[in-house]
Formats: sequence, C-alpha cells, structure tokens
Amino acid sequence: MQQAHRWINIALPMTPNAFHLFFQAPTHPFPLLETIHVGDADDDTVGGISDAPKLREISFHYLSTVDKLLPLPFHQIQELSIASASGEACDLLLGVFSNLQTLIIGTSEQIYWHTLPPPQAREAVRKLVLRGDDARRHSAMDVLNVMNLPNLQELQLLDFANLDIPSVVSHVQRSGSQIATLCLRNTQIRGKDLLDLLRALPTVETLTMTKLIPNAITDTVLKALISAPHDTSHDTSQPTEIILPSLTKVVLDGTYLFSTDALLTMLESRLAAGNPCSALDVIDIALPNRLIGSCDLTRFANLRDARFSRLICLDGDKVPVWIRDGHWPR
Repeated sequence: MQQAHRWINIALPMTPNAFHLFFQAPTHPFPLLETIHVGDADDDTVGGISDAPKLREISFHYLSTVDKLLPLPFHQIQELSIASASGEACDLLLGVFSNLQTLIIGTSEQIYWHTLPPPQAREAVRKLVLRGDDARRHSAMDVLNVMNLPNLQELQLLDFANLDIPSVVSHVQRSGSQIATLCLRNTQIRGKDLLDLLRALPTVETLTMTKLIPNAITDTVLKALISAPHDTSHDTSQPTEIILPSLTKVVLDGTYLFSTDALLTMLESRLAAGNPCSALDVIDIALPNRLIGSCDLTRFANLRDARFSRLICLDGDKVPVWIRDGHWPR
C-alpha cells in the first residue's frame, strides 16, 4: 500500500468486502488509478476508495444490488462492465453512475425481472455492449426494455444464440437514437431478421459482422444492400428502398453462403460513380476457406476509391490472397 500512488490498474479476484479489507486503514490516495476490477458483491457492508481523481472504469463479475457497490466517486465513472447482474441492479445502475458513457453487460440466467419497470431515459450513455448466452436469450433484451438511450451512438450485440431483433428495433425506435456503429459478432441471426435490423438503423456508418452463422448473410441480404443511382427514366411510383444510405465502412469476417459475385455486385453499386446515396470508403473483409477466381480478384482490384484495410481469401489455385492497407499482391 505504500506504493499506492504508483498504481494505475487494480484487478483482484475478490469480493467487494475483501476488497475493502485490503484497502482499509490507513487510507491512501490513488492519484494515478484509472480502472478497478473486482469480484462478486456479497452481503457484507463494504468500503471503498474516494481519493482517485483519474478513476474512470470499473468492472464487476456479478452484482446483485447497487446496495453492495463500493463507495466510489461514481460521478467520475465513464465505463461500467458487469459480467452478470440481476435485473434490479441493471435498472438502478445508470442512476448511480450518472455520467456513464459506456455500459457493458454480460447476460446469464440471473438477469430477470418479475415485472419490468417503465423505461428511464439515460442521456449520458453513448456505447452499449450486450453479451448473450445459450440459456437466456431474453435476458439482454430485458436490459434494453428498461432504458431509453437517446444519445446512443454504438451498439454491440455479441454471443447471442438467438437474437431477439424485435426488442432491439423497439428500443431504437422508442429511444430515437442515431446509432452510427453496429457490431454483430458470434451471433445466430437469420438473413430476414438481419435485414429488419438494418432497415431500422438508417444512420449506421460502420457495420461489423463477424463470425455469424453461415445463413445470416445470403445473396438476398447483399442484393437488398445494393445502392444504385436514382434513374428518373423508370417508374418512380414505388420508391426504391436504400438500406444504410450513410454506410462508410463495412467489416465482414466469417464463412457465409453468399456468392462472391453477390458481394462484389453490392460493393460495386456502393462505389459507383455518380451515386449520391453511398459514402462507402473502407472495406475490411476476411472470407476463410473461400475460393476466388482471377476474374473476381480483378473486380476487387477495380473497386473505385475503396480503401481495403484487409482482404483475406483463397484464389482458384488455393493460393492465399492477403491484401492489407490497400496494397495488392503483384
């Protein structure tokens, strides 16, 4: 403890009460402390840290009630991460951490409400990360249902066995948030549900889809994402739907059922000269175990003004093709 003034991060596998015993008398200031990671909340009275002017992040393994929170400078905390929490705790957390900007919640069978409380507006939150699991797919959706996040800019949905898209869409519409970044990772979602989600998020600029199930992204999904210049010579009685008109970056990683031609057709439409409906600029693609012929590779190389941060695949001769930072193999 004599070196407490040097500490920047504290990560200890202990309950808050043990944490208190560790840090009790004499009280030491923590002028450099930025993050705290502690274990499960227990039933004992706990102590905390008050003199930590740089403290911004805190994480818990499990939290049953806010009554067991460590006394901390809550107004300073900008990022809160909880591996698992009770429903009641989730409802009250944002009231305690009044300036919270990033909320990361991992779900489990322990998250539930007997009766859902009415949603409360939490205007400070800019980033929400929800982690699902196989047993309780609705637990994270319950979290969405008890809060409105009007200033949410980034939404990450990770590790869901069966993502409840209607609850996500309802939350966004109810909150009126303008989400700019959407990340889906290791999640089971059907192509139709994916399109429903993307249609509900027209302000998304960065779209990341990593390790989804193979039939999440199909030719039908990619065809729906085609953005073509408006042609006044055709019948305009049925306006053409443009999904994600503000898309500037797409990150795609995984094994999917779509054809390479469908992917290229979508990208070519987004980058076509004279198309005012798309601002696509950065493409990051990893397609393991996919065969790609020389004609398709040429089409990739001819994409106008695209900045490839990555393209990983296999050509027709099973030779790895690896393109990074816009440098193509010669």
